[in-house]
Order: sequence, then structure tokens, then C-alpha cells
Amino acid sequence: MYFITSPDVMRNALPSTSKLKWDYLRDYDGKYAIPYVITGKYEKKEKRAIYDAMQLIDENTCIRFRLRSAQSDYVDIQNVQGEGCYSTVGRYGGQSILMLEASKLGSCMQVGTIVHELLHIIGLWHEHMREDRDKYVKIHTENIQKGYENQFAKLLTPDAVTHNVPYDYLSIMHYEGNAFANPRTITIEALDSKYQNKMGKQQKPSKNDYKKVCRIYNCITCMGAKMEQIPSTPTASASTKPKRTLPPNYTLGCDDKDLLKCYRLYTSGKLNCLSNEHMEFCCGMCNSLSESGHTVPLKPLTRATRLLPYKTLPSGVTRPYKCQDKESTKTCEELSRYGQLKCREERHMRRCCGTCNAMIDFYKEQGSEMP
Repeated sequence: MYFITSPDVMRNALPSTSKLKWDYLRDYDGKYAIPYVITGKYEKKEKRAIYDAMQLIDENTCIRFRLRSAQSDYVDIQNVQGEGCYSTVGRYGGQSILMLEASKLGSCMQVGTIVHELLHIIGLWHEHMREDRDKYVKIHTENIQKGYENQFAKLLTPDAVTHNVPYDYLSIMHYEGNAFANPRTITIEALDSKYQNKMGKQQKPSKNDYKKVCRIYNCITCMGAKMEQIPSTPTASASTKPKRTLPPNYTLGCDDKDLLKCYRLYTSGKLNCLSNEHMEFCCGMCNSLSESGHTVPLKPLTRATRLLPYKTLPSGVTRPYKCQDKESTKTCEELSRYGQLKCREERHMRRCCGTCNAMIDFYKEQGSEMP
């Protein structure tokens, strides 16, 4: 859901009022509990790395990862060859996939990498995507590997704030200088050169990382001290107050001009949200992409296993409200067929209201929740 917010609000982590927080479940000692399961196959030492990463967060915040019993919202830790490391930012309902690949092709099983992904789940975005980042780093767009441009877009979603924590070169959420760079080039240049070779190489969260988590969840204690006693630890300073910058023709709450075409651009790897033309045409999709911790690997169009929504209501089921698709019904149903109609997102509900309504009816009749 998108809202117009103050242009002075800087974005980097979930606000304390966010509906994406994992704050619906408490553990025995009052800590917020995030249910998880490990469905991926891991060796003993790899599981130990997962538990060590979880323990770091438990020891320094009011968040604890706890094995799932019957909770409907949970984190599913998976290991699939070729998928890499990625997760969503925050709780979207139902199963949240945390992909931690452990294979000969690539491994995500270092404690630092796992903590990075767990902090995405809790509610942190990448540090270099902050709206005020231009005061601290220079992004060399000419050096970015094709298809990875979106990893360097600024956060424009209103569901992210900095909590008045300064920009942190030593954040575990910061990318390395050569992240997704063409050979022998860099994509991120630290304006304070002493941090150039330190960015993205941390194995534990910084104090500022923990502080942001504690502020998101209104923790009483953080890193073993009362919250009000914990100062921020700046690693960078800006000479002037950063100003909000938006790409040309960008407005918060914007829509894609063609939902299906934008989805196809994304799945083909051709959507470049750093391009003014693409940002204007696929504004909603580009905004939505900034909500993922890491870009999920692009896949070709494949039919989803879910049944198509139907227009005829099942016996005893009534519509919560009546509406029609603003997009063509064919477009909305094709998005649904491929599992890409996100009816929990306002932009899709507005454009495909009739089809979403039918999907709500279908899942209600099946006795399950819509993904």
C-alpha cells in the first residue's frame, strides 16, 4: 500500500507503526517471536551458522526466532541450487521464504550473510539504498552488470525510515564497493575513502543496525542497555541536510501504465528502474521492487499451480464488495494465472478489483488465506 508522505522523511527501515512488523507473537519473556522452519537440507555446521546468526539478534534486540508450531505467518528457510541468498523485507502474511543456498555453485552459509538476510526479514533494507546516500557514496551506474540496476535504486517506499540513525558505512546491510560490478570496476564509491575497502565486509551487525531494529520494535533494552542510553555511532557525516530526490515524473502511489507489459519486462530482465523511461512507464513495479531485500532470481513465465479464480460464486459465498477490473479482464486473469496478481497490494487491487474479488471468494470457499 502506498501513501504520500513528508518529503523530509528518510527511508531505510520499517517504521515502528508498520503493519509489516513481526509483532503479533510474544515469547515467554516478552520478546517478539518470529516463527521459522528449516525445510532446506543443510549439513550440521551450516545449521550451526543459522543458529549462531539468530542468537546474535536474540542477544542484542527484543527479537527471537522460534521454531514454528502452528502459526500461519512464518519464515521458511530453504536451500535450492542456483537460487542464491534472498528474502523479503518484513512480514507479508503466510509463508515468507528465506533462501540460503548451500551448494558447490555458491554458498550463503557464512554467519554474516545469514544475519544480513535475517535483518531483511525483521525489517531492514540495504544501507546504500537510503534516500540520503548521495551524500556518502557515489553509485557508478555505468559499471553495474546488466539486469542488476534495481539493486542500486533509492528506497521510495513510504514503509521505510532511518529512525534518525546516521548513514553507516560499516552496516552489515551495506554492499561492497564492487557489488554486481563489471570486471575490474566498482559500483559503489565511498566519498570518505577510508571506508572504501571496509564496506560490505562486516561479519556482525553494527551498533546502528541493532539500534534500528530496536527502534522499529520499540525495544525497552537494546544491546544490553536501556534504549535511551544508547547513542548512535556515526561513521559518516554530511555537510548539508540531505534533500529528497525523486526520479523524473515519479510520484508516490503511482501505477504501472501497463501491468502485464511491466511484469514481462521484469521477468525478462529488461526492466531498469534507473532508466527515466522505465521508471515512468512501470512506476508501480519499480516501487514494489524496492520492497524486496534482494531481487528474487528472474524466472520465465510458468503457470502457477493454483486454480484460476472463477466468476461464478460458490454456494453460500457472498462478495465483500462489488467492483470491476480497470485493466482488461484478460490482463488481470493472465497475471493471476502466472501467480503475479498481488491482491494484497493496493495498486493491483485498484486495477484488477473484480478479479481480486473473485480470488478472495475462491480462497474463502477453500478455507485458506489468499497469498
